Amino acid sequence: MLRQLFHRACTVTLTASVAVVVAASAAYAEPDPGDGDKPAELDLAAIIGNIQGLVTGLLIGLATLFLTLGCVRYMMANGDPTATEKGKSAFRNALIGYALAIVSQPALALVKGIVE
Repeated sequence: MLRQLFHRACTVTLTASVAVVVAASAAYAEPDPGDGDKPAELDLAAIIGNIQGLVTGLLIGLATLFLTLGCVRYMMANGDPTATEKGKSAFRNALIGYALAIVSQPALALVKGIVE
């Protein structure tokens, strides 16, 4: 029963991952013209905010990749204990990645508050 539930959860995860990749499109932002020849200045808080978004996005993307690979490995294990353990290890790595993504938000907000 638990194994069937786990397989269904993995199937949903794989389907959602494929849907996100297929539906993704490039974002376009209008460049800030600034004052003629002078480039637009960024303050340190804006730079830290940009880094915060980048770090969080990378961590969530990598964690989702590990979750997807863990699902594939676990489903393809077919009872092999070594392959099953590799799948479980990928799940643990995905959980660590999601935890780091959650913790990175307040940590970078703290740095941003100290700098300002």
